[in-house]
Amino acid sequence: MRPLRTIVACLLLGVVTASVVACPFCSPPGPTVAEEIQDATAVVIGKYMGKAPASNPDEPALDRFEIVRTLKGAAALADRKHVDTLLLGEHAVGTRFFIVGNEDDGLAWAQPIALSEQGEKFVTHLVSLPASGAERLRFFLPYLSETETFLRDDAYDEFAKAPYADVKVLKPHLQREALVAAIGRRDVEVRYRRLFLTLLGICGTEAETPLLETWIRERDPDVRQSLDAIVACYLTLRGAEGLPFIEQTILSRADAEFNDLYSAAQALRFHGEEERRIDRTRLSQSLRLLLQQPRSAELVIPDLARWQDWSALDDVARLFSMPTDKPRSLRVLIVQYLHACPLPAAKTKLAEFTQLDPETVQLGSSPFATARRLPKREAETD
Repeated sequence: MRPLRTIVACLLLGVVTASVVACPFCSPPGPTVAEEIQDATAVVIGKYMGKAPASNPDEPALDRFEIVRTLKGAAALADRKHVDTLLLGEHAVGTRFFIVGNEDDGLAWAQPIALSEQGEKFVTHLVSLPASGAERLRFFLPYLSETETFLRDDAYDEFAKAPYADVKVLKPHLQREALVAAIGRRDVEVRYRRLFLTLLGICGTEAETPLLETWIRERDPDVRQSLDAIVACYLTLRGAEGLPFIEQTILSRADAEFNDLYSAAQALRFHGEEERRIDRTRLSQSLRLLLQQPRSAELVIPDLARWQDWSALDDVARLFSMPTDKPRSLRVLIVQYLHACPLPAAKTKLAEFTQLDPETVQLGSSPFATARRLPKREAETD
């Protein structure tokens, strides 16, 4: 049987790594068009022909599409020449659509998506792309600046799901000036700004760091929504030399907003898990500043345990008796940290805390009770 310390360490590891994506600062992506094609029974490009002949006057009239190209499922389509399904909105006859069909007592067709000429070339090309890798992402890269929402959003979802290592390989193809301009636009969606900041970290230079420092100090709510990505980009470009600025402006401030502390912790976690330009020992030193307050300690105790920073033992243990509005959740994390810690002092602290709060110590010692999510931003709290 694996020792409890190992089990707890694995659980702490899973707290963060369970949802690692290429762009750790992107919104959760939806299904990509390629995934829809992969999961579908049949996929066609159809030309809108108007209303289909009514087979039952008591049912809604369907719309007819002439199949002009089959992307998948020729065998399932057999000799079918058209698709009849319900189309929402008004569309001109002759407009082309992307239509996905799935087996359900025959082919059931999803809502058609109108295609421009460029959109038709886009979806047609998807079936021949490599399943993964930098070459696949290179195809989607120019579509991130597309005006056509369907194409731009699908490119975003592809980047949000790809491994960060694949994204980094695109460095020779990234345009630094264009990314800086896009990030600074007031009308850019937050999710795109966060992705563009991740890309700027890959291709940018220290020439961008003064601008990033301005954004880190910025109090505009729209800018603050991207603070984690801004800090991560800044540290990617400056390395460990940038940490004192982050410590001074965010981590060591007693009056810092919780969301700012959360964002900074996310950025440091990204550097410890993904980017790895900065040594974890130095990152831990910055993270330990968040142990000064119970409200922020929960953000970093799992990271310190996972990175085996046992120098934080006294600071972590001190929090057990500090007043907080969430004593149980914080104490469970402290117990997890102590179980993972190999130092004799950790066992001594566990024995002491068992006398103070045996129920919570038991809860924190259970491998079934310790799996938990990191605290959310205040705006996301249920």
